[in-house]
Amino acid sequence: MLDITQKYVLDTKQNVLQPQGSENQTPHQSLNTEDDVSYQQRQNSKRKLVLSNRGCLSNIMAIPYRLEANTYNDRTFFATRYCGVFHISDCRWRTDNSSTVKFHSKFQQTCFSDKLQDNPDMHPNTDVPVNDDAFISGIFHSTIKEFDLIYSGEIMGIVSKHKIDDMQNIENINKLRFINTKLFWKTRLPDIWKDPKCLLWWLQSYLANTADICAGLKESDGCIHSPIQLKPVKNLPKDQKWKPHICIRFLLTMLQLIEKSMSSVDCPYTVFEFVYDSYAKCIKLKKHIGKTEYSFLTEEYIERCRIQTSKTC
Repeated sequence: MLDITQKYVLDTKQNVLQPQGSENQTPHQSLNTEDDVSYQQRQNSKRKLVLSNRGCLSNIMAIPYRLEANTYNDRTFFATRYCGVFHISDCRWRTDNSSTVKFHSKFQQTCFSDKLQDNPDMHPNTDVPVNDDAFISGIFHSTIKEFDLIYSGEIMGIVSKHKIDDMQNIENINKLRFINTKLFWKTRLPDIWKDPKCLLWWLQSYLANTADICAGLKESDGCIHSPIQLKPVKNLPKDQKWKPHICIRFLLTMLQLIEKSMSSVDCPYTVFEFVYDSYAKCIKLKKHIGKTEYSFLTEEYIERCRIQTSKTC
């Protein structure tokens, strides 16, 4: 659930649980819902801090285009409010051992060098087994109106014409061109960029500040025979039925709903379960009061949260 984000709070030397507002931080992007929202308006608003993960945020943002009644479109996510900080996550981690995931891991290995420090001209080493349990995660900071967001998300790789010497320089890392990889059967659609999953691809890439998507088309023999396709993320929403601003507005609406619903709650164990029911076309709420099987904040994090937010807790 929020294991990676909690680990970031515990490991970093900074106090990241005090919302700093737009004037004191430089998030990688601002999820503005209106073009005319001024900088001064964001500065003057009271900031609220939200900790989450990219998968949860993207699933929420996709709801306006998942209205057809079926279980695939239903979504469940959980929220805990403690010391004024909102913690939002979706379902607990499930290991996916399907062949689709294993094929994608091999495709990813073929696309990238083993280490970011490698010479970019070196060919990837595809003779070694793929480790499906090893992946790189990043922590992202964003804002949307009065909310400051800190969330985790998987990072696929980067495109660089030169060797990256200093991997500890965050400013330089943020300037790199991040790229995502996707793999699917060639027979699905004549134009892969019209696939319904493109919405999720865009959401994942947008939230992770990713510049490009690298897509491989797998044929009936399980191999890729045609050149991979590269698509700039900024061009993906063009000529689509879905619109980015609708997704962003809905995320803001959900954050405001969570804030309103939990205004009187301040407990590290109490969890509010929000369910989007595609059949009833509504958001349902269930409350799990006190310490239950749904509680997902660790004791170590709870103590750190209490200390770092002592001025507001």
